[in-house]
Amino acid sequence: MTFLELALKVLKETGVPMNTKEIWKYAESKKYSKHVDSKGKTPWYSIQAQIYVNIRDKEDSPFLLSEFKPRKFLLKSSISADEVNPKEKKVQKKYQGKLVIEYVENLSSELLSSNSKIILDFIKGKQGIYSLYKGDKLYYVGLASYMHQRLKQHLNDRHKDEWNKFNIYLTENTDYLKEMESLVLRISTPKGNKQKGKFVAANNLKRKLIQRFREESQKKEKQLFGKKDLNKKSKSCQPIEVNSKRTVNELSKYISKPINIRLSYKGNTYYACILKNGSIKYNDTIYNSPSRAALAIVKQKTINGWTKWKYKNDAGEWVYINKLRSKK
Repeated sequence: MTFLELALKVLKETGVPMNTKEIWKYAESKKYSKHVDSKGKTPWYSIQAQIYVNIRDKEDSPFLLSEFKPRKFLLKSSISADEVNPKEKKVQKKYQGKLVIEYVENLSSELLSSNSKIILDFIKGKQGIYSLYKGDKLYYVGLASYMHQRLKQHLNDRHKDEWNKFNIYLTENTDYLKEMESLVLRISTPKGNKQKGKFVAANNLKRKLIQRFREESQKKEKQLFGKKDLNKKSKSCQPIEVNSKRTVNELSKYISKPINIRLSYKGNTYYACILKNGSIKYNDTIYNSPSRAALAIVKQKTINGWTKWKYKNDAGEWVYINKLRSKK
């Protein structure tokens, strides 16, 4: 079940406007949340994001934005067209897909101290992102649920002598303020901000890019210098001298002689051997567990080698080595 399907189910059952936290709380009470693949700490944000996208991109969206403060959703099918507030429809259409609804830039800090009522009339009770400048140089970026109060605080806190100009970007709601602030901080790294911006649930692609780069480099190397025959069976099960003092590994309980094993990964097959003492020899290196041997091939943090390596059973079939445990 997706977050969107969950919201649809809950709103159908309740028939009342709900914000996404209420939707999730109801889903938990009915045990519906167990059917959603959610690992994040704030699933209601994911629900909200999917509903917004659905409303924005689909004319036949079943969802309706019923109230702005607080944010609530309901189903179009639960009300008649006449029941929808025309003003509400108009505002919903106007701001559909928008984040910043009003802004002002390059204002002097004196406006807050000597003529605060002027700006108060425009930003009172509103939320958004602001930036402080010393001359033309960015000094600080922050978010505020009550913009006017936050800016006045900065006239007397540790930043008071560090800025003389400011910009304001008012948003429709507070849903993505933290993400916006984090984004700006990571791009600009202002002097006055002590912490680097952190995203709520974004994945850093650097590790995946490095892995892809290595894979492409290996392909290029094979093209230039020839492909190694990874499918050729290893001779690692030839008798070798084993240190008698080496700890006997678990695999030794299930075998009476060395056996060949193999592991398939990204189209290649890698061969190794389980030695009589239960160690695994792969590529002239001895490993004391199937998992450690598998990690030499599959570049991950953790892996269960018992369900990666295969051996040939009495029927001539390649099966996972965890089947050896059931033979005893």
